[in-house]
Amino acid sequence: PPRPVPAPPGAPPILRVKDLDDATFQQLIRDGTPFVVDDCKRGFDAGAVSNFECKDFADRWPTGNMRAEYTPGQYHIYLKDPGWYSTIAPQRSHVEHMAKKNKIAGPYIWHVKDEEPLKTKRQVQKHWRTPYFLEHSLANRMEANESFEFWFSMAGGGTFTHADAYCESTISMQLALT
Repeated sequence: PPRPVPAPPGAPPILRVKDLDDATFQQLIRDGTPFVVDDCKRGFDAGAVSNFECKDFADRWPTGNMRAEYTPGQYHIYLKDPGWYSTIAPQRSHVEHMAKKNKIAGPYIWHVKDEEPLKTKRQVQKHWRTPYFLEHSLANRMEANESFEFWFSMAGGGTFTHADAYCESTISMQLALT
């Protein structure tokens, strides 16, 4: 059954689920409940991006053009540049972030969905796997396959809560890469 996870003081607990059935998924969406699916990669094969290391992304798509977030003096970086996965970038903090005054490492975002050539997007799609709980709906399956991006962060990093201008639901798959 769904279980809330302890949260920092003043923050609401985040619901964590496994074996998410379609009815529960639909209800969580209708209720606007943020949730984490702990077994999101269930059924993924060896060719899935979830099994790649950071260097695999660099080797496969060296011209992939990422954006550095929260990193003064750096905006774009190519996947082929090993610095993004081997060196912790300059950091910043924000008092409203759950890390409070502690600095977090700046992440990199690779907008495959709308900033890469179609050829690159199609190559990446060969390794993208739709999470099992989205398979019940053709619309969800198509959206997940067409509209994905990757956020890469070193240990001790992350992203600040934000609202993008995209008018669509977002799935964020957190992978433990090296």
